Amino acid sequence: MNDPVTSSGDSLRDLADFLRAFADARDWEQYHTPKNLAMALAGEAGELVACFQWLTPGESAQIMQDAAAAASVESELADVLQYLIRLADVLEVDLAEAVRKKVRLNEARFPPSPGPMPVASTPGGAGSPHNKEPFLVLEIVGHPASYSTAAEGPWQAAVRAEIARQHASPGKDTRFGIRIAFRTRVPANPNEVWDIDNLVKPTLDAMEGVLGLRPWHGPRQAADDRVDYLEASKRTVGDGESPGAHIEVYDLGDGTTLVS
Repeated sequence: MNDPVTSSGDSLRDLADFLRAFADARDWEQYHTPKNLAMALAGEAGELVACFQWLTPGESAQIMQDAAAAASVESELADVLQYLIRLADVLEVDLAEAVRKKVRLNEARFPPSPGPMPVASTPGGAGSPHNKEPFLVLEIVGHPASYSTAAEGPWQAAVRAEIARQHASPGKDTRFGIRIAFRTRVPANPNEVWDIDNLVKPTLDAMEGVLGLRPWHGPRQAADDRVDYLEASKRTVGDGESPGAHIEVYDLGDGTTLVS
């Protein structure tokens, strides 16, 4: 039988056995409480994030081309995985099965789209709002925020507030076309950049007042699967301009969505 400390198996179960034996040999089990492991996991995740701090998206994609940076990323990834596996082991969680369960939930939450949703696509194509008038125009004032950043909450609150001010209501079975023109603030440094796809997601996520909600039993989520056409652009604000977004919403069907 292989010694778990020297075993070269690479399954999650092999790694859990390896790390448990490693901790036991050093009498660390007493310190490996769920609280301590969770805090250590968060700390190591922060060190991994630090490897990418201030990099542009392009630089982050090339980070493994730099030997020193690649070694740091690899080391931090290993630390994150070790603490995650140890935490799951202590809590007796089967990580592989937990992932499978989560994916099954996400299959219901994020059903496959019938076709690609183009970003910055050419107006006038099939299913586009060409020659249609928008039934709703939103003027959002605030700092457009990327997905999963600290500014995401305030930006989404601004989007929801403008939708509420317009007294918009989701139309039943409506298929939507959306055009978004983002106005981003002047970058504070060369590394402050906003990817357009990461601006679009939190904006759509805040538009449940127009799109309605996905009909499922998970957390509330805007029904962005009803968006069949998406056109987005971004530019830096000009002199005297406020950051924000101009959003036009179109009904791609024959019906008219009521805005009172």
